Amino acid sequence: MEELLAAGLARQTSRGNLIDPFRNRLMLPIHDESGRLVAFIGRAHPREVDERTPKYQGSATTDLFSKTDLPYGMTPDTIDKLRRSASLAIVEGPMDALAVNAAARHAGRELVAVAPLGTALTAAQLATLDRIAPLADRGVVVALDNDPAGQRAAAAAHDLLLAAGVTVPRIPNLPAGQDPADVLATAGVDALATAIGRRRPLADLVVDQVLTAALRPGDHSAEGRLWALSRAARVVGRMPSEQRARQAVRVARALDLDSFQVLDSIQSHVPYDPKPQGPLGLPKPPRAMRQRAQLLADNAARLNAIGSRRDATQAARRRRFVDDGRDEDRGAEVDRGADTDW
Repeated sequence: MEELLAAGLARQTSRGNLIDPFRNRLMLPIHDESGRLVAFIGRAHPREVDERTPKYQGSATTDLFSKTDLPYGMTPDTIDKLRRSASLAIVEGPMDALAVNAAARHAGRELVAVAPLGTALTAAQLATLDRIAPLADRGVVVALDNDPAGQRAAAAAHDLLLAAGVTVPRIPNLPAGQDPADVLATAGVDALATAIGRRRPLADLVVDQVLTAALRPGDHSAEGRLWALSRAARVVGRMPSEQRARQAVRVARALDLDSFQVLDSIQSHVPYDPKPQGPLGLPKPPRAMRQRAQLLADNAARLNAIGSRRDATQAARRRRFVDDGRDEDRGAEVDRGADTDW
């Protein structure tokens, strides 16, 4: 009895009786990143789902399992595929994951689908997947339900994926209001494989949502469009450079604004990059005014450091000439030549 309770396979009532939390449910196994079976999630029959019977019932948190850390869909086979550079699909539920995996097999594609377990996608789940095989080395498609709630969840996942190293996550072309399991059930595996194969950057959805929220219906005034630009530029400026040009063009078209104006607004929100850009090791100047003061201070510090190294080099050369029996004036003359070359 204690083992059943500890494993989350039974629950105890107030009277001390054991009950099966997965009664009359389709049992789906949950594995950890090493491929060990650590929990289950049970799917109720569609005709039995009501206010008191949730669609999915997952194992309770145990020493081996936490739903915030592990997504559904990791099996020894899919883990091996991920390590062989298979692409990754993130879907909403286990049935969607099974549907996408079936479509991938049908199309002969190396694609593994995983699903958060009753929660929104978490950074911990992405970290688990990244430990299996680096996310930055593979394509990632976010195939959540194509309804308002699913689109909001997909947009929310964008920043998490960027933080995990995915530069251009994508979304499929699912029919409106449907999820992958719906497409498989209503249109067949070929239709789902085609929908999954037609992808666009998830950033498109993110920017579209920002513009929709910023623009008042019917407001085509310059003030309204510039306000929407300011909101979109904040978002696009934080995106990887691989995405900014595309989104700048899309924003310019959506707001009927000059492309250079849009690019300048986006550039003002690009985070300061201190990586050396030139022969002096100085960073490329950012466009944002609020960052220029910091840039000047950083440049001054770099120049001071360069000057200190140069002075130390000159002093060392003078000492070397003196030690060799040469006079300091000759050493200084050589140093002046080094200054010119440097």
